[in-house]
Amino acid sequence: MEAQHEASAWEEIGAIRRPVSAPQSTPPSGSLPAVKAPADGPATDREFAAILAPCLQLVAPVGMTTEAQDAWFEAARMALEDVPVSLLRRGAKAAMQQADHPAKVVPAIMAAIKDDLEWSRKWQAGPSIVPVAYVPEPKRIVDNSPLPFDQIRAMPLSLRKMGLGQGWVSQADFDRAAGYDESGDA
Repeated sequence: MEAQHEASAWEEIGAIRRPVSAPQSTPPSGSLPAVKAPADGPATDREFAAILAPCLQLVAPVGMTTEAQDAWFEAARMALEDVPVSLLRRGAKAAMQQADHPAKVVPAIMAAIKDDLEWSRKWQAGPSIVPVAYVPEPKRIVDNSPLPFDQIRAMPLSLRKMGLGQGWVSQADFDRAAGYDESGDA
């Protein structure tokens, strides 16, 4: 007596199910090591395949061969090579909801992440305006009054001499600062 074989839905429509050559998006625990990419960096090849394989599985036509799937992954990789992994994940989720053909997956991803990708590229390039340290306006000495000794001591010898001639540095402070320079006292 022969066992009855119940036809699956795939067999009823004459379709042959074939596995996609990319790894599963959620591997069984322990089968693959955890893959971590830099937060803002592009996806590794393994992450890229894991993120986009579900998109292709949803939209791939029945007759799409393994070679055609591999070619699609290569073309998608070239188009999305500099997309940060976090944006690629978000774009793939949107593509799974919108795309109905393999040719529409990459445009759907790019449409979903366009603004954030532009911001990310500008942020990684750095600021277009270089900040300059604030330098306060020096206080002008109007009355030619002598400077405090700690400022005199911090001056190079040439400025001390100029200050002596202008009356900002007294002869006693000039000599005292010269004594600090020779002894090395702080």
